[in-house]
Amino acid sequence: NAQVIDQNFGSQGSSAQSSYWNRNMAYVGYTFNDSVTDSTTATALGTILGNDSNPSLNNARSNIKTYIEDTWYANNMTSYTTKLESSAGYCADRSAYSTSGVLQSESVTTPPYATSTTQYNFGARYRVGYGSTVKTPTLTCPRNTVDLYHYVVNSTGVSNELKYPTALLTADEVTLAGSGYSNITAYSAQSFLGSGSSFWLLSPYYRNSDGGAGVFTLVPSGRLYDYYVGGTAGVRPVISLKPGTEVAGGSGTATDPWTIK
Repeated sequence: NAQVIDQNFGSQGSSAQSSYWNRNMAYVGYTFNDSVTDSTTATALGTILGNDSNPSLNNARSNIKTYIEDTWYANNMTSYTTKLESSAGYCADRSAYSTSGVLQSESVTTPPYATSTTQYNFGARYRVGYGSTVKTPTLTCPRNTVDLYHYVVNSTGVSNELKYPTALLTADEVTLAGSGYSNITAYSAQSFLGSGSSFWLLSPYYRNSDGGAGVFTLVPSGRLYDYYVGGTAGVRPVISLKPGTEVAGGSGTATDPWTIK
């Protein structure tokens, strides 16, 4: 029922992400392209976001990823790594859509910084009910070569790699757990995911027409919401236990959590 810390998603990481938190749609990424120069030159979406043929374009870690890996996990969780599922995937889907809901080609070019008024919505926004009362959450990752993060031993944590087997929940997963988007009333503050305060999710929300980069959060009401990456919200890392892990004790409540063998 709490966060490990409250902090920005991406305004205190690398110099580029710190300086341009509200400019480039790249900065909704868990990792992002730190090599796109500060200009108004049209750049292909596949270059800004990385693409199937070159996922390594995402050459820098977000502030939140750096904290989860280098501070939280490194200081608290390394003794448990053998109990965690190393092949688990964590999806930060950046499939880009126009405001009319048309999936954009990776070859489409756009000025990447604030001088552009182009808005792009990312895939999870549509799946959790944007513009509709229908929710279609998924546990698959549309851009899985680029946006499906996985643990790699001795990784530096860039591209789509995790230094350790941990990340954040997605908007799709939170929706399946009973939360909802603003125009859908079927969400509850009583969800077991509720913490009494807002916390970050892994799913990008949009690159707004004013240049702001937004990522999903879950707010105390149980509602999914968007928040600019420079804002402050809770950090709640998640892990995946290996199949066959046995419970040693506890009842699974907040006051009596499960323990594992």
